[in-house]
Amino acid sequence: MKKHLLPLLLISLQCSFAQSPIPGYKLSEQRLPACFDDLLKCNCINQIYQDRKGFLWLATPLGLIRFDGYDFKYFRNDPANNKTIANNSVLKLAEDKNGNIWAGLNEKGISCYDPVLNEFTNYNTSSLDSSSQNAIVSIFIDDDNEVWLSSGYAGLCHLNKRSKSFETYPIITHQNSPYLSAAAAKLSNYAMDIKPRDKNTFWLATT
Repeated sequence: MKKHLLPLLLISLQCSFAQSPIPGYKLSEQRLPACFDDLLKCNCINQIYQDRKGFLWLATPLGLIRFDGYDFKYFRNDPANNKTIANNSVLKLAEDKNGNIWAGLNEKGISCYDPVLNEFTNYNTSSLDSSSQNAIVSIFIDDDNEVWLSSGYAGLCHLNKRSKSFETYPIITHQNSPYLSAAAAKLSNYAMDIKPRDKNTFWLATT
């Protein structure tokens, strides 16, 4: 893919040319290319990820977006098509060894995009913790191509792709943190980041 610099993709796309001009210089208004029109409607970009082919993927509240150096492609939910992304509010992104893009959603779990088939497989996390909206706050794919994530207050979760079910591992419990109240322990079960220590051990960043 021929690479182009994304025009300061986000030098806060509402950049401030309202400052006083330097004496002797004249400011002229320049419009961004039309492909930016929908992107400008986003309040924020939660994550920018570059895949192995060089494409930029943007996790936004208005859907998953791919930039190829020229144009943006938008992936949004279609309620009539279960092969589309499950929810438009995307928080986290990761890529597995097969080149699939995993999108952690603000609601309804995690969606996996297969670029060969051009379709999504969705995994619902609503059963993990009914007391929260199950936002996916972190995703990690290990050397065996296994998917790990943190959703709601469920702690560390491992996805069984075959059964579309999740194994959960509480991070903070009364047993390992007896000084915390039950409410405080529950709030600390978010793993904001997951990093490998070795093949069988993770480092977890908790709240």
